[in-house]
Amino acid sequence: MLCAIAEFERALIRERTAAGLAEAKRKGKTGGRPRRLTEKDTAAAKALLADGSLTSKKVVARFGVSKQRSIAISADRAP
Repeated sequence: MLCAIAEFERALIRERTAAGLAEAKRKGKTGGRPRRLTEKDTAAAKALLADGSLTSKKVVARFGVSKQRSIAISADRAP
């Protein structure tokens, strides 16, 4: 009996969550963590990596981002 009530409550939570996300999307809201780099910074980092004058570690240090972010930048410039 308790299992059925728990399943019902979980279904209600899912419906409310989906409705809230849909409403936020309709209003133009986005979720998640804000990006650390602006598009201008990202373009500059990609240019530095493509130029080959700096290593990825130096680019990471210059822009103050994590290694993971630098890998994502490097992956974007792959042919």
